[in-house]
Amino acid sequence: MGSYKAFFAAVIGAGAAIIVSLASPASADTIICNYTSSCSYNINDWMGSGNPAPATWGTIKLTQSGANVDVSVQLSGYNVFAVTGAGQSFLWDLSGDPNISSNVLLTGASVGKFDFVTNYSKTSAGGAWDYGFQCSACGSGTSSPNLNSLTFEIKGITLSEFIANSSGHDFSSDIGICNSDGKCSTGAAAGTFGAGQSQPVPEPASILLLGSGFAALKLVRRKRRKRVS
Repeated sequence: MGSYKAFFAAVIGAGAAIIVSLASPASADTIICNYTSSCSYNINDWMGSGNPAPATWGTIKLTQSGANVDVSVQLSGYNVFAVTGAGQSFLWDLSGDPNISSNVLLTGASVGKFDFVTNYSKTSAGGAWDYGFQCSACGSGTSSPNLNSLTFEIKGITLSEFIANSSGHDFSSDIGICNSDGKCSTGAAAGTFGAGQSQPVPEPASILLLGSGFAALKLVRRKRRKRVS
């Protein structure tokens, strides 16, 4: 029995050593899109003050287009991007925190209406974020002029590089949830998986550790069978 325990410990130790050697800041990242063509999200996780009626207040879609990713944020109904200081119009993270300032391009009607920002952090916006857009063409708060859509392209990345931030949020957006009378609840809301989307992919270290455990168990069982026979 002692030899089995020693053998099992040795295998686990080797697996742990491999994990340490491969560890990097990105190893703990939680990938939020494990599709190769596109991923969709609902803006429905309220982080602001007050209690707006539960609903999907907008959608986020990521689409792989060759070596680039197209991003579309569309608010629904009378909802608009807000400028309240609770966050930014749209915030996101990428694995490895690459410098993408020259690779992010506004598209369509969004050109000239948003400013790219980096390293934004605020509790009300769901924590710290590496990248974002602020609406430069919007009025203060939810006053006119109002915008309810944002489209842009990020060159040279893939969908698998989008990750949750350190607080576990996929995205954040400072919005006004408004009715037809112009009355709004303002604050940040997070994006969550839309219908039909799968769950996040485990980080590489977790997969490797699990594989090491299965391998060790299989080898121990094989050795025990040989001794019995």
